[in-house]
Amino acid sequence: MKNSPLKLALGLLCCFCLFSCTKGPAFYFKKEAKIKKLGVQLAYEDSLYEILGAEYDFQLNHYIENFNSKTHAFTLYRTENSDSCALKIRIYRVRLATAKDQMKATAISTLGVIALPAALILAQSPIVVWFWVRPRNVSYTELSLSPDLANHPTKRFKLARLYSNAYYGGEKRQLKKHKRKVYTHLDKILRTVEHNYLAQRKIYERKRW
Repeated sequence: MKNSPLKLALGLLCCFCLFSCTKGPAFYFKKEAKIKKLGVQLAYEDSLYEILGAEYDFQLNHYIENFNSKTHAFTLYRTENSDSCALKIRIYRVRLATAKDQMKATAISTLGVIALPAALILAQSPIVVWFWVRPRNVSYTELSLSPDLANHPTKRFKLARLYSNAYYGGEKRQLKKHKRKVYTHLDKILRTVEHNYLAQRKIYERKRW
């Protein structure tokens, strides 16, 4: 079929957009929840503290200091107890890209950057597209609001992932690059908490009137 290369290209582009666009976590607050100070608790699987826990500790302290120096809906503080007016951040898995992962990404990217555009050009397609795949390091995080804040028990727990690029190098280099993303990851989580809280307070206030 004359339009097969074009349809293939559009299909690949749609798949890329679908899988690369991910929504951040959403938090649902009780109507009566009012926050002046929000505690933040960090928790890890025992084996992960040495890998990434110390970096989260350091970056969270730094983030709280910066956050509290500006005007926000509430202030933050560190806590070891997430039972009341708190957010618990639990890091439960870290996966660093292996050499095999990097080789796979290179092979797929070669097809996407060289083979696919060449095929489209030979088929005289009106458009030419390309794609590439990046191997990534991932740390998996579970987020949970304390029972006095969460709107519903089943909505307390959210999953979040911290990604970093994994071209190229051994485990130490991968981990070093991954650690640089921790502050941004914390910022995304806590700004989402604040945004969701303010948006829902506005809705509750409107319903009151």
